[in-house]
Amino acid sequence: MTLIFDTNAGHDDMLAMLMMIAHAPQDVLCLTGVAGNAVIVSVARNICVVQHMAGHEDIPMHTGAPAPLKYDLVTANCHGESGLDGLDMS
Repeated sequence: MTLIFDTNAGHDDMLAMLMMIAHAPQDVLCLTGVAGNAVIVSVARNICVVQHMAGHEDIPMHTGAPAPLKYDLVTANCHGESGLDGLDMS
């Protein structure tokens, strides 16, 4: 099975990505990020954090547009400004 994981990289998605990569890293074709929980720069950073935590920086990561094509971007506030606020990633 080949998987493309499309994410807005909030807390729930981070956990899902970690579990997926831990279970079957060979099946992960790439990780893709979309703005939603946070702006696209933060989403990209969060995906890179997951890759590092999982020890799989080799999985390609791609991001989409920085905002919806038709409407203004509205980010979620439950995950904080970074999309992962409240989580110590040091």
